[in-house]
Amino acid sequence: MRRQPDVFQQTIAQFQSQTGLRLDAPAPTHSVRVMVDDICVALTDSGGTQMMLEAEIIRLSESREERTYQLYTALKANLGLVFDCSATVQRSQSEDGEYLVARAVLPYTVTASSKLMKTIEDIAGLVDFIRRTAVQVDHPAAQGPHRHPNLIFPV
Repeated sequence: MRRQPDVFQQTIAQFQSQTGLRLDAPAPTHSVRVMVDDICVALTDSGGTQMMLEAEIIRLSESREERTYQLYTALKANLGLVFDCSATVQRSQSEDGEYLVARAVLPYTVTASSKLMKTIEDIAGLVDFIRRTAVQVDHPAAQGPHRHPNLIFPV
């Protein structure tokens, strides 16, 4: 009996052929990362029914006032007060601090590969918005992601 191709691998292959983007992992893996506009988005298979997408946004500030503003900005983004988006901003704890991350879930459907690009664009827009508005320009968090290895969906 011939083995059916993995739905995650099929979706990723279709996505790559449509966009030409290169991924950081060989094909037979269930987790890859893609760089879009200097934003690293992790794509992870979640049990064969859906794909999880995640990107680190910023490390939350130690300053109570700035942290409150960062969380307020994340709340505005989640409520759709800024733009309509399929991703949400959530908190993520790691060994070196607490971060805001953008997350989305993409069910595997016939159109999953085309919806994948839209979801990645949503995440990139969300990350860009929060990086620009939630931190002061001279704050270390404004310098971009720290690429810590402890994403909720490890790659």
